[in-house]
Amino acid sequence: MGKTAKVTSKGQVTIPKEIREHLDSRVVEFEIENDKVILRAVRREAGDLKRYANPDLISQEEGAWAQTVKDRHENR
Repeated sequence: MGKTAKVTSKGQVTIPKEIREHLDSRVVEFEIENDKVILRAVRREAGDLKRYANPDLISQEEGAWAQTVKDRHENR
């Protein structure tokens, strides 16, 4: 039997962990084939974005966003 997941009001779906691990990619593509939607891992050089990410910059940006969220919650 397949895995199920709920589609949020924003159209988001959490891919079950077992499937994410099998895909082994942070980039996926969707294809419609008759009455099916196919989810496929993107393994092309330009498609796997994590290879091009700057970990230091990402860490700084995540910290800045976390601080912004914290500040907004404290100022309510």
